[in-house]
Parts: sequence; structure tokens; C-alpha cells
Amino acid sequence: MPVVASRYPGPPRWQWNGHLQTIAPAFRHVPELPWRRERLELPDGDFLDLDWLDAPAGDWLVVLSHGLEGHSRRPYVAGMARAFRQRGWHVLAWNCRSCSGEMNRTARLYHHGDVEDIGQVVGHALRQKAWQRVVLVGFSMGGAMTMKYLGTQGRRVHPAIRMGIGFSVPCDLEAGARVLDRWDNALYRKRFLRALHAKIELKNRQFDLGLDMSRFRKIRRWRDFDEWF
Repeated sequence: MPVVASRYPGPPRWQWNGHLQTIAPAFRHVPELPWRRERLELPDGDFLDLDWLDAPAGDWLVVLSHGLEGHSRRPYVAGMARAFRQRGWHVLAWNCRSCSGEMNRTARLYHHGDVEDIGQVVGHALRQKAWQRVVLVGFSMGGAMTMKYLGTQGRRVHPAIRMGIGFSVPCDLEAGARVLDRWDNALYRKRFLRALHAKIELKNRQFDLGLDMSRFRKIRRWRDFDEWF
């Protein structure tokens, strides 16, 4: 893979570390966008909620995939959607199972290596219109899904899909887990675990999965969550 010299000027000087670059954008105001929601029914009886942002004309489409425990209305997704739409692109931002504001129907949730659902989304989008150009953009976990999807498709990828773009993609999940378990990342780790605990507890009751939730409450490290759940 060639290393391309970037012309991007970088973040503002006051965002001098990764924590500031992560937290500050969460407070960014993105004007309300005229999203159009669609529910995609899946073969296994579950569903995915898709948010479309239609351009006045044109046949270029960008598909946006959010990060872990994110959703399509997060500022980083909405900001990217707005930037593409201002340039004449149609936008499709999809929500992973359980992330759209309504719990999904099945026991299954999602994970970094899941390419089945993004494949359903892309396939559905390609059936809607004869797009001239399609670009897939993913953030963090969504970037991992995007890259793996394109890799598994290989030469079978649809000719309209011109490129994939990933931001902060955790290509090495083991190394990523070690970093997330560092003391200076405790804020992010606790937020993820709190949100996932609520979802898994609900699924455990709903489907009688027999999970020992008392064990979950003892989890302090991300690697333990990966190992046990």
C-alpha cells in the first residue's frame, strides 16, 4: 500500500492531543438536516434503520458508517453528511442494530468484523438507483466494517463503488483493546461498557440467554468484555 503525503493542515493548535481531538467535536453544532428515514428489513427478521439525505440532483452517493455505540445523527456523521451534500452528493447514513434509538428484534447486535449488515445496506442502496459513483466512508468501528467489506468483496465489488475511506480505523483490535485499557482512556472505556451493559442485560432477559450479568458488573478492562461477551 503506497504512503501518500497528506496536504491536510491538521487540527487547530489548541487540539494538541488525541483527547481534545476526540471530545471537542462532540460539542460541535451541526445544523439540523432534512433526513429521510427508511427501515430495511433483513432476511433474519431483524431490521436496520437508514437515514437518507437527498441531493437536489445528481447520481453520486456516499454511504456513512458510524463508530462503536454511535448512530447516524452524531455530529461527526452529520458533519460529514452535510459536507458531501453541499457538494451535490446523496447521503446514506445507516445505523447498526440497536443504535437507531429503537432496540432491534433479534439477540444479535454487531461487532467490528461484521460485514453482513453493511453488505445488506450497500446492496439495498445500489438497487435504488443507477449510481454513477459510490463512496463508502466509515469512522472507527464503521471504518473497520467498511475496509473488511471491501476486502472480502475483492474483484466482485460493484463497479459503481469507487473507493472506501476510513477514519481512525482499529485495524489491530488486540492492540486497540490494550490502548483502550490504559488509565488515560478510562472515560471512553466506561462509557462504552455502560452502554453495552444495558443492551446485553436487555437481550439476556428478552431471549433468556443465560448470561451471568454479575460477571459483567465486575468488568474493568475492555479485553475482559471481549473475552466474556
